[in-house]
Amino acid sequence: GGFILYNVRKDWRDLFRRLQSAMRWDDDYHQRELAPAGSQLRAFAMGRRFIPISKVTFDNRYHSILFGEIYAQNKTGQEDIHRALLRRWLASGAQALSETDGAFLLLVWDDAEQKLFIANDAFGLFPLNYANRPDGFFFASQLTALATLLNRAEFDEQALAERMFLGFPLNGRTYLKDVRRLPPGSLLEFRDGHVNVSRYFRPMYDYQTRRPLQERLRAVEQLFASAVQKRYRPDERAAIALSGGFDTRLIWSVALNKGLDAAAATHGASRSADMVIARQIAAGLKLPHSAFDLDALPAQQFPDWSEELIRMSDGLMPASAFFIIPYYRFLQQNFDVLIDGAGGALYRRQHAATFEWQQKRGLSPESFTFRLFLKPAFKHRDLFPAWKQDFTEPIRQELSDYFTRTSPLGAPADRIDLFYLQQIVGLLYSADFLLQTHFINCREPFYDLQLFAAGRTFSPQERKKLFIHRHIIERNFPALTEYPLEFQDYALPYRGFLWKRMTAAATDRFHLPFAGRRLQKFPPLFDQAAFLRRHGRDYLFDLLLASGAQTGRRAAPKALEKILNEHFGGTTDHTGLLFQLLGLELTLRLFNRLLTGSKL
Repeated sequence: GGFILYNVRKDWRDLFRRLQSAMRWDDDYHQRELAPAGSQLRAFAMGRRFIPISKVTFDNRYHSILFGEIYAQNKTGQEDIHRALLRRWLASGAQALSETDGAFLLLVWDDAEQKLFIANDAFGLFPLNYANRPDGFFFASQLTALATLLNRAEFDEQALAERMFLGFPLNGRTYLKDVRRLPPGSLLEFRDGHVNVSRYFRPMYDYQTRRPLQERLRAVEQLFASAVQKRYRPDERAAIALSGGFDTRLIWSVALNKGLDAAAATHGASRSADMVIARQIAAGLKLPHSAFDLDALPAQQFPDWSEELIRMSDGLMPASAFFIIPYYRFLQQNFDVLIDGAGGALYRRQHAATFEWQQKRGLSPESFTFRLFLKPAFKHRDLFPAWKQDFTEPIRQELSDYFTRTSPLGAPADRIDLFYLQQIVGLLYSADFLLQTHFINCREPFYDLQLFAAGRTFSPQERKKLFIHRHIIERNFPALTEYPLEFQDYALPYRGFLWKRMTAAATDRFHLPFAGRRLQKFPPLFDQAAFLRRHGRDYLFDLLLASGAQTGRRAAPKALEKILNEHFGGTTDHTGLLFQLLGLELTLRLFNRLLTGSKL
């Protein structure tokens, strides 16, 4: 499902039928086809009916499809916006894309030059994978589609190792050899069998400016209000995410100030801090509130949801997030659009500030990043001995190459945040975004070009002190400061949050009972460890230790069995590692079926 585009050979109709059979589309999907006469191009944009897909032709030469949305204050139709973007792009080139705010994939075919152009939005919210091979040029938003189409494709073992050790493949790698992922803010050009990829969006850092703090705060306040309003339409049934954290509260401060008609949407355990605080806010401000209680999840659905999550996200979403499948279905039944708080970390990111402190001890950006994202799978030295031996140094080298390439864009501390934006946001979040669009149209105010540029004028230290978040909330709707904030399952008072947060972190890290008594801690948003222990034993043993298990071909079987016995025997908690292994096994099984031509 989602968005599928590809360029294939003369047998494209047979391939398309195979793709349709494998991907399980239904009547809720619509499509646009681009097949200019005299060309070898066959492109299909497919998605749920609430995702706009427009098709325009310009000067009888340029044929274009736009999948997704471009956000504009005037709320004109997407086809008119698409046509205007095409005109600007033909006049000014990539600069037109760098000024376009939205979540989209754009395809343009130049009939005269027989050239194909594909661009994604600046943040790469919709993924695009491509393969240039002797038998054709193929491209698709979902890697599972390419796995269905490509003959004799093979796994990229380093990408799989990077997924296990860091949580994501690096620098455009995918799970399939010869298939690359388009970086965020990029333009791909294909002609005569050759591919050229250029970056039109390279975020710069401007916090050395002498503009006063209050002036910068007023600018970012106005831009954030504009970002929220551009993503809201009064004719839609809108839900705005509401949790116990800062990011969704920012959106609600603007929504309440501007009088937007929307319901609050929350998911979590009934007694979690997120749910408790969200219910307090909804009751106190008389907001319509749709709460999805994770305590009521039927355990027998766990395998199906896990497999569906992996399938719809191309194996990039962590398997521990399986519970978002029923949550998105819940939203689908009640709303047309979800305005979400993802991306708020870009305006309060602390990695750069943390690195500046560790840099004084001689730590390099690549070493810091490697340690920051390291997963439990790497620490079990006997679990993946071959991967650790073959890929540890190549992974470090890839990180080093990344920081060398981006050196013109800022100081090392700045490029730590840039890594988060381009690798994490541009990969893991885009997988979640594509997953969401199977169920509901999702819009993200924090991923706004003008807002992002204004946020780059704040130093890491200023972002760490939450100047942006606090200013917008207190200026737009001060009543929201009366409610506590969630931090690591604690409910901390808004006033003095920064100091209390330090106390809460120290309480958890150093087990300080005297501090814990002064702070209220709640159950987690979803107790994955308890759920796995109660309901996952048979499923995981059968899946990971079966004779046909894909993970067993890469992991040491005895080490794998030892981890399972330790966890379910109660001696050691391996929850995080087991969910990693579950995700890897499901991903390998999924792509193995596709590569061998089996039905999903």
